[in-house]
Formats: sequence, C-alpha cells, structure tokens
Amino acid sequence: MKKIILLVITIAIVGIWITLDRKIFFYGRNIFTYHLLPKNIYPEFRPEFEGGFAIRDEYGFSLLARSFPLSNKLANKIDENVNNILEYGYNTQSILVLLETEKNKKRYVQISSNPKSRAGLDREVFNKKTGNQKRDKYKWVNIEKGVPYYLERSHSLLQLVLFILFVYWIFFIFSKLYQAIKYFIVRK
Repeated sequence: MKKIILLVITIAIVGIWITLDRKIFFYGRNIFTYHLLPKNIYPEFRPEFEGGFAIRDEYGFSLLARSFPLSNKLANKIDENVNNILEYGYNTQSILVLLETEKNKKRYVQISSNPKSRAGLDREVFNKKTGNQKRDKYKWVNIEKGVPYYLERSHSLLQLVLFILFVYWIFFIFSKLYQAIKYFIVRK
C-alpha cells in the first residue's frame, strides 16, 4: 500500500514539474521543448558570455540575438545591431520583440509567417511608437526581469525530488528483479 501511495505522489510531482517546465519555457530555461510559440519558434537562454537570450527558429538558427543585425541596410535603412532583448509578446500568428540597439534606441521587431520567403518567416522593424500601438494584441514575457523566483526555485526543487524518487524506484525495481531471479534459480 505504501508503494502505491508513493507511486501516486511520484506521478503527481511529475505532473507539477512538467507544468512548471512549460511555464519557464517562455524564458528559455526549460528542459523539454514545447511548441507554444508560432512557427515552432522558441526562446533560448544562454549565459552572457555566450550571447545571452536569443529567439530561434525551429531549426535552431537565430532570429534575434545579441549583435544580430536588425535588417538589411538597403531595405529599412537601419544600420543597428541588437544589444539586448528586453521582452517579447506572442500570439497565435506572430511574435513582437522589444529590444535595445547598440545605439541605446528601443525598437520593436515583429516576426510573422510569410509563406513566400525561404524561411517561412518575415521580420519587420518598428520604432517604439508604432510598436506600442501593437502591444495590446500580444501576451508579454519580460526577459529583463528574468524568471519569477518562485517558478525557478520550485522547478529546481522538484527536479531534485524527482531525481531522488527515480533512484529509489530503480533500486526498488532491481531488488524485486534480483529476488525473482534468486527465487527462480533456487527453485530449479
């Protein structure tokens, strides 16, 4: 009976841990990959010395990251690179990213579907005023503030508890297997 209760507790903890992992997906700190953003775009957290936070496409190529050029100089006549991604918003169709350029200007970049392009994605750069007018259509994730403390700590603590439970269940299964093999050998 104790084993059944422990098994139910293990399953419940796995469910809670997966829910937390899905929530920290938006900050790029998840373990599993979820397809919660349009066109299988996903955020990725890296330490500052590796370039910091980035937004990548389904193949792992950077769509926006530090030192990334904002646009073709001929198309938008913007000669700036990304310095920092501050926050991004998403809906079912597109992603709108608020970033800071190397010239300390805040700009918005909208990444949306475009079946005519090779990558299937289109990037548009907006000034702050135009971007602010579009903000209401998106659900926002603040990258600058980082993952809420309770989410990150709960996720890490549950990960540790799951590891301990996993080790326990492995020992339990192998001990039962050992007993079955020992019983089978003695019986012959």
